[in-house]
Amino acid sequence: MTLPSKANRLGRVLGFNATTGAVEAGPTIADVSSLSAITADISTLADIEDGTDATDAIQTVAGISGDVTTVAGIESNVTTVAGQTTNLQNVTDNLSAIQNASTNATNASNSASAAAASAAAAALSADTFDDTYLGAKASDPSVDNDGDALNAGDLYFNTTSNNLKVYTGSAWADAALTAADFLTVANNLSDLGSAATARTNLGLGTAATSASTDFVAVTGDAMTGDLTLGDNNKAIFGAGSDLQIYHDGSSSYIDDTGTGVLYIRGDASVRIGKAGTTEVGLRVESDSYTKLYYDNSEKLATTSTGIQVTGTALATTDTDTTNTGNVTLDFGANQNFVLTLTGNVTLDNPSTEQVGQSGFITFIQDGTGGRTVSLGTDYETAGGAGLTLSSAASATDIVPYIVVASGRILLGTPQLAFS
Repeated sequence: MTLPSKANRLGRVLGFNATTGAVEAGPTIADVSSLSAITADISTLADIEDGTDATDAIQTVAGISGDVTTVAGIESNVTTVAGQTTNLQNVTDNLSAIQNASTNATNASNSASAAAASAAAAALSADTFDDTYLGAKASDPSVDNDGDALNAGDLYFNTTSNNLKVYTGSAWADAALTAADFLTVANNLSDLGSAATARTNLGLGTAATSASTDFVAVTGDAMTGDLTLGDNNKAIFGAGSDLQIYHDGSSSYIDDTGTGVLYIRGDASVRIGKAGTTEVGLRVESDSYTKLYYDNSEKLATTSTGIQVTGTALATTDTDTTNTGNVTLDFGANQNFVLTLTGNVTLDNPSTEQVGQSGFITFIQDGTGGRTVSLGTDYETAGGAGLTLSSAASATDIVPYIVVASGRILLGTPQLAFS
């Protein structure tokens, strides 16, 4: 076998002749590499050509070739329609206006129907009122204004008696007082000219009491249900609204602003206690005792000779741990006094003592001791001797007292050096 010359085989692959089988120079190596690089593309093209690639775009175009031909045939029509976009928009706008006009026509029709119904209702209401209130007449009518039969509740004003009358279903009855006896202030029963006349005009018969008697107190008149007043609505009594009873939403009040006395009276017994229970805070028995209770337990009772205390009676005591110089005791606020002396003290004349008041004054020396007490002229001692107290540090002395007159506080003999 004879190889091609070097010059002829440079950059090429060797091949064999298809007829002689002799060795010869084939295609260039570069061409073989290029062909290898596009092998996939060649395979795809082959698939497109024989129709085996179902996703290929050429096959898709082939499937709609008839549609493409049809569109091509109406190209001029498409162009014409494209030129009419403004007209198409106008048609769309006109359709909307037509729809609005139809809606408005429907609404107008509904409004007209409603107006007609309202007018009919108003006419019926006027006719109903005209048949219910028959106007002013000199005598009892036998038919209504339309000539129809009377109905219970029909009204008319009788110009002969000056009374408003109501038809009961079988007869005409007075529905208000005569004009001369109309109330001058709404709901003010004191404005009734005559309780007897009022009862007669209201069909209640003859009053059993004099005309000066309060109308609601006439024999036979009684409420059969509860009288309910809202918050801050008051039951007011007296010409000057002196007595008021009301509830403000949280608290209840009985206010008496008159110049007289507010009496709470019971013929046998009066008790003030907790709502909804038998628990008593104050109990007043007629012609007998009065008792005070703490949590329903009796603590203080009056007797024919004085008072009786159940438990411990504690008088208010002033405990003052710093006293020096001039000191004024408040007998109006305290019964007893416990004073720690932190310097020499002068008891000035008080103005709050009460005749019959008694108690004690305790003097305690501070840690230094030797503190003295001088007395104002309202304080009196036996023989005018003054007070001589213990001088030792922390010593405690007790001095009793009694008030015998205004400006006279009698001091007893000091009880010294309690320990």
